[in-house]
Amino acid sequence: MSNIKFYGNRLRLLRALHNLSIGEVAKRAGMVYISISRYERGEVQPSNNFISKFSKVFDVKEEFFTDDKVTVKILKGGFVALINE
Repeated sequence: MSNIKFYGNRLRLLRALHNLSIGEVAKRAGMVYISISRYERGEVQPSNNFISKFSKVFDVKEEFFTDDKVTVKILKGGFVALINE
C-alpha cells in the first residue's frame, strides 16, 4: 500500500461528469461496487494499481487523484481543468 493521499471526491466528480454509476465504474476498472464507494468516501485508500485503473477509465493522469496541488475546476461543457499552483 502506498502512503500517497487519494482524493476520492475527484473520483466521484469524474464519475458524475461522465454520467456513470458506481457499478459502471467498477465494471470498467475490473473492481467491485463496494470498493469504489469506499474510495469515494475516503474510507480506504486504493493501491497504486487501482489508481492506475481509474486514470485509464477516465483518461486522466494518475496525479489527478493524488496531487494535493491540483485545483479542479468545471468549465463550460463539463470539462475538468487541472492547474498546478
